[in-house]
Amino acid sequence: TYNNFTVCTEEIAECLLIPWPNPLVEGIFVGIHRAYFHNCPTEELSDPPPSIVLALVMTPICLIPIMVVLVVLKSKNTDGSA
Repeated sequence: TYNNFTVCTEEIAECLLIPWPNPLVEGIFVGIHRAYFHNCPTEELSDPPPSIVLALVMTPICLIPIMVVLVVLKSKNTDGSA
């Protein structure tokens, strides 16, 4: 697998006392990727729009106080009935 190839190149570089990664290994990886993974999309990933980031950040922030209130209310109900 791809990971085994990575580990193998790391071990060989370590035995040869050369830094890893190096231009030679990077060239081999690029060559393998071109040969076997030529259908992979090549466009760069970009950040999502600010509105999506805001929604993803604010949702847990807003849920935390609600969860705290629910825990407090539940603990008050449990104390009164015990």
